[in-house]
This record gives sequence, C-alpha cells and structure tokens, in this order.
Amino acid sequence: MKVSNGFLTYNGSIQSAFEITDSIRTAFAKSGNEIPGILGNFLFHVEVALQEEGFLDADFEPVKKKDIQKNSIDTPKERKYNFHFIREIGNSRTGTLNTSYSDILDKIGKPNVTDLDDQDKVKASWGFESNGRKAFIWCYKHSNPKSCSTWSIDGDIKLIKEIFGEDEVLNL
Repeated sequence: MKVSNGFLTYNGSIQSAFEITDSIRTAFAKSGNEIPGILGNFLFHVEVALQEEGFLDADFEPVKKKDIQKNSIDTPKERKYNFHFIREIGNSRTGTLNTSYSDILDKIGKPNVTDLDDQDKVKASWGFESNGRKAFIWCYKHSNPKSCSTWSIDGDIKLIKEIFGEDEVLNL
C-alpha cells in the first residue's frame, strides 16, 4: 500500500500502516496534544486508504475477520441519491450540517476534494452535483474528521437537506 500527501509518503504493508497510525494517534491522545495539521492530514489519508483496502470500516475501526465474506470486496453501500462527484470546493460557509463522518460516508461516499482545500484547515471535503445543483461539505479546523460533528456547507442547501434531513441542516 502506498499513500502520499504533501511531503509525507507511506509505502508498506496494510497491517504496518494501521499500527503506525494507531500508535501516533494514541501517543498524541495520551500527551493531551493535538496532532499537527500536516501529520493529521497525512494520517487521515492513510486511514482512508485502509478503508479502501477493506481493513477499516466506515467508522475507521478495524474490520473483524468474521465480517468479511469470502472473496468479497468491502465497498460503500449503494447511494440512495442520484448525484455525481465534482472537482470543486465551496466558496464560503452558508450553513452547517450536524452529523457524523460515518453518516456522510454512508450517504455520500469518501471525501473527493480534500486535496483542493487548505490542507492546514480542512481534513475532509466533498463536492457533488445532482441535476445541475451543486453542494459542498467540509470539516473546518479539526485535526481528525472522525471527531467532527458540525460540518460547513455551501451550495444548494436544499439538496443537502434532501440527503441528510431538514433537522440536520442549519442555514446561516
């Protein structure tokens, strides 16, 4: 498995990638210090790669062997909504979405435009479109998107409400 992000690169086994990311996160958590932006962003990209390999689930927890069916590939659930990803990011926050990272993964899929955002401030970012309506979701100033529960949004707020529900979306 090989993952590159900015100045950092990991090239090694899946198991070692998990052990390294877990050790770093545990060390910072025990010390009470926040993981520096570039390192946190890199760890997140390694963890997303571990998800793609079927090693981590949507909540970034190791998949138990009994949960993996023989000769199957762990793929995200089929989306209920008709949209496609776009390579654009939001201009400015026009609302907030109150939900978990795993809920966004379940409904939208993995982040697709994080690399276009400010790497020091944004660790997970999506851009998508449905019938000409564009929407954007991102986690701002969190070192780990798994801990983010209030997301910045821009674009067609109605589209985001259709996907996540009226009660989860607040307009500014």
